[in-house]
Amino acid sequence: MASLEERLAQQEGLRASQDRDLSDLAATLRAQHHTLQALALTSSEHNFMLTDLRRQVERLAADTASGLQRITDTLALLIERGNE
Repeated sequence: MASLEERLAQQEGLRASQDRDLSDLAATLRAQHHTLQALALTSSEHNFMLTDLRRQVERLAADTASGLQRITDTLALLIERGNE
């Protein structure tokens, strides 16, 4: 009988240990889920910012190209007038 009681106590301890392990695992999974959600949000924000920066750079590049073309045209006109 004592042997049976020892086995039952041992099994009870194992079940309690298993419950703690499962609880710890669930807590870890919740934490990982929250981390992934935060990363997704941050990634989305970064993508928005990068898209906005890309548009600004494209706009500046177009403005610069336009300004350079005006300078080139003005210089060509001045050179042409100087040759007259």
